[in-house]
Amino acid sequence: DPSGWLVGFSAMHMDGPDMQAFIGFVCFFGVALPLICLVTALLHYNKYERCKQHVNQVRLDFQRSQLERELNVRRDRNRQRASADASHRGVTSVGVDGVGVTELPNMYWPLAGSAAHVS
Repeated sequence: DPSGWLVGFSAMHMDGPDMQAFIGFVCFFGVALPLICLVTALLHYNKYERCKQHVNQVRLDFQRSQLERELNVRRDRNRQRASADASHRGVTSVGVDGVGVTELPNMYWPLAGSAAHVS
């Protein structure tokens, strides 16, 4: 003896073209569209990761060239200091009247995404 109330009963018969349209609707919105969205999301994530790696590589290359420029300036300054010491023989200070002194320019440029250096 079932308990409950019968509110209504519906029976329908779908013909062939309606059934095909319904199955196509279910397959597209239930299977194909979620798969397309998933593949698109994965492709975007892959592109994001590759761009992030490229930015890091460019940052490293720039910092390497920046360090090389700073080292070249420092080497030049040391060479000038050594030649000035040799020419002045008893004078230990290279900065006498500004002869032989090369100021090291501020060559640090913080890149986007990196912590700013405070000197």
